[in-house]
Amino acid sequence: MPFDWCLMSGDSGKRNLNNILLYVAESCKRYFPAADIPNMLETFLPILTPDVSLRSLSIMSPSRSFTQTTLTMIPVLTSFLPPTHTHLYLPVTFRIWEAFNSFSMDDRFLELAGNLAEEHVAGKAGLAGEEGGAPWKDIGIWTHEEWLMLVSKGVESLCRFLWCTLSTSTDCRFQ
Repeated sequence: MPFDWCLMSGDSGKRNLNNILLYVAESCKRYFPAADIPNMLETFLPILTPDVSLRSLSIMSPSRSFTQTTLTMIPVLTSFLPPTHTHLYLPVTFRIWEAFNSFSMDDRFLELAGNLAEEHVAGKAGLAGEEGGAPWKDIGIWTHEEWLMLVSKGVESLCRFLWCTLSTSTDCRFQ
């Protein structure tokens, strides 16, 4: 499988290489053609979702949990999806985000949402143009429901940060 590297244990010496590869994908994603977005989703989503038996794909060892795979694949998903043609993947990413309760996932998707909001501040009149630009909705490029989720997840993330920063205890319950 081409994404075996993302499922390696944290002890692996190749873990730093994985971070470099994700950084390269993140830096290059602007140049990935929009026609590849459906192929990316077809590749990533079966690894991400429980509908496919991951052990039967020989991707996971019997000891690796589904949660570990999901948290490992979210950075891959957000690193590869280009910032244009968001209508092809935003509904799916919001459904994935709603389905899981993970601070790591929240932070990664909030970063993606921030980057997309900045990229599409001018809507279809921006750099992505009429074809690739995100249309204006209720609040910027977000629907009312998406905006409520973004704000609630952002406030949760801020509260978690403040709790961990201001806590006098060395044991932060949110980590």
